[in-house]
Amino acid sequence: MATASHVRSWLLVEQPGPWGRDALTASRLDRALAATLADRAKLAGVRVILIRRPGRPDPEGSPLRQVMFGATGPRAAWLERRWIADPAELLDLELERLRGDERPGLGELITDPVMLVCVNGTHDRCCATEGRPVAAALATRYGERVWECSHIGGDRFAGNLVVFPHGLYFGRVTAEAAPAVAGSYAAGRIELDHYRGRCGFDMLTQAAEHAVRERTGLLGVDDLRLGGRSSPGPGERVAHFAGPDGSAWRVRVKAVPTEPARALTCSALRPATPPHYDVVELTALPRSSG
Repeated sequence: MATASHVRSWLLVEQPGPWGRDALTASRLDRALAATLADRAKLAGVRVILIRRPGRPDPEGSPLRQVMFGATGPRAAWLERRWIADPAELLDLELERLRGDERPGLGELITDPVMLVCVNGTHDRCCATEGRPVAAALATRYGERVWECSHIGGDRFAGNLVVFPHGLYFGRVTAEAAPAVAGSYAAGRIELDHYRGRCGFDMLTQAAEHAVRERTGLLGVDDLRLGGRSSPGPGERVAHFAGPDGSAWRVRVKAVPTEPARALTCSALRPATPPHYDVVELTALPRSSG
């Protein structure tokens, strides 16, 4: 839990063919174009992810490719789509417009869930080994809603699945478990056993949300609404959540190191100690009458 990358704005670019470790600049995209796009996205606070269809041969000569724009902030979740004929059109996008909660109108609104499975084996071989069977299993059931994607963070949790528009991360998903995890999300519920967190929240807030869901059994995607947050000390967070029917909770979590150090990914060169999050307090607050 509480291991989803903290991302609020996304640019998903269809790019068939092989990807290198840094997928955007190590793909068949023009190198100068990719470098410029990477710089602009970094300045705008937008995460760029390459996507491609699972298990398909490289469609050389395809006239159009899909581009999707998304927001996964604490209070807004949407995904838009448009088609481009030339990758150079990517440099015409006003990426700064993805920062806010309001849709920028850069494309059509996507209403069905979109599912990304990390398969970037040149970043970490576990992602390809574990991710490709997951992508294939989901594509059999959900077809065009499913994409293979470049690195999304958390190689040690492969197979990794991210679902949009909410930006929910799921980890250690197998081909056998994938349809149930994705099916729960499509039905508006979270499969908690594989849930890594909501990427619009920082990791401490993800830990607080997970604690409330685990304690209460509130597994609806929209069951919890984040209220105020504060940081009483280093590595600490107090978060308030509102639930259905006026219910509310105050949660305090603290990051603590884990021991012993261990290799976190298939490609790790040295051991590391990822943080663990302790729930210091979880208090049900008086119900609101409104």
